[in-house]
Amino acid sequence: MNTLTERTLLIGSDGIYVSGELLSKNLLLGFLITYDTFQKNNRSIFRMDIRRSIFNLHAKYVFPIVHRALTRHVKIRSPDPPYLSAKPPIPVYSELQLDIKCRDFVVLERFCRYLERFVKHFNLEVYGFALPANRTTYRLYHPNSTKVRTEFELSDYIRIYRVSNMKAIHLPIFMDLLYQNLPEGVQLSVDQTNPDTDEARFVPQLEVHALQEELAKLSSG
Repeated sequence: MNTLTERTLLIGSDGIYVSGELLSKNLLLGFLITYDTFQKNNRSIFRMDIRRSIFNLHAKYVFPIVHRALTRHVKIRSPDPPYLSAKPPIPVYSELQLDIKCRDFVVLERFCRYLERFVKHFNLEVYGFALPANRTTYRLYHPNSTKVRTEFELSDYIRIYRVSNMKAIHLPIFMDLLYQNLPEGVQLSVDQTNPDTDEARFVPQLEVHALQEELAKLSSG
């Protein structure tokens, strides 16, 4: 790209004027050397600054001063075809399933909210749902007896989260940060998506199943 700018130089008995600006007098050599260098070597990037041009003449003469700047744009192209890449491809997990279990419902809900905010920092897609609680009955017996002293029931609350499009190099960091912030009593595991989990989301209708079994017995008998 070539850029060209013209300024008018006016030389009079009282001084040198460039575009209406008065310059100093009594100096000539700097301008002549600058102008001669510019004419001989027009390939180099050179700019003539009229404010550094200095000479003295007592005659009135008007001529244009040209400022030229030469800029070259160079594009570097690779000889390799575009389908070749020096970087190895990074494997991506299409979908991962996080199983979270806890017997304290409040602690579980707080950790799930933290997990949802945490996944957003990785720019990942996450989808979560709850499973029916697993209830377990515990009995305490008297010493050396089969008589029940007390009986209580505990519930295991379960949350399932599915994370999509996670890179393999991010998974160890992701799980390490989750385990470091895991509350007490919360169990966390990661695995591939299990399709049987979708069926466990729905509460079975025991009455309907009982009627279907009776109907099957009548039809077979």
